[in-house]
Amino acid sequence: LDERKTFALRLIAQRCLYGVDKNHLAAEMAKLSLWLLTLAKDKPFTFLDHAIRTGDSLVGIKDLQQLENLTMSGEKQYAPVFLESLQSSVRQAIQLRQRLESSPANDIQAIEDQERLFAEASLLTAKLRAAADLLIADAFRGDGSGVVTIVTRFRDSTAETLQAEASKQLDGQATFHWPLKFPEVFDRGGFNAFVCNPPFMGGKKITGALGDSYRTYLVHWLANGTRGHADLCTYFFLRA
Repeated sequence: LDERKTFALRLIAQRCLYGVDKNHLAAEMAKLSLWLLTLAKDKPFTFLDHAIRTGDSLVGIKDLQQLENLTMSGEKQYAPVFLESLQSSVRQAIQLRQRLESSPANDIQAIEDQERLFAEASLLTAKLRAAADLLIADAFRGDGSGVVTIVTRFRDSTAETLQAEASKQLDGQATFHWPLKFPEVFDRGGFNAFVCNPPFMGGKKITGALGDSYRTYLVHWLANGTRGHADLCTYFFLRA
């Protein structure tokens, strides 16, 4: 009975649970907790790198339509010819991640195969994540330069070049693009439930701790322009 329970827990950890934290150490601790919970005799730790990720849960695109149309609202303003590979890349990434999640992690070779599948899936969406970062950088500044960079350089630039430009424009701001990080989840309709302990910070403290542009981003893109003294945790509920 205990062996079957552990086997079930390993399947749940690999196929059903996803986590995001802005703190890299917190994400690693989450993986450690799941490893200890799903520890099985003569079997390696469950592969979790695809599911427990680091990033800012509040900052990033929420659906692929935003990236297709290069607008935070998702409304069409630009001809998406330079992103013609978007659907194909995401579809291939979904297939690879589904193979990863459905494969048993019974030995080291299996874990290495999962690592390879994860790397291939990440590579397929790397350029799209860079484009999404540039779109977010533009949303923080509102000057259009992020979109201009995507339009003029997406087709001929490498993922590394675009990401370097995105990192420069973001200036240290972390992002997390849910439909690109967990594409298979969105392909099947989204998450079934959220379990979280969002950070609490008085509404008047958000600007002081995270900056005026950060709070403006939250108000405009998560709260539909509604201003006030909402606690930071409120924006996590809105995102969820």
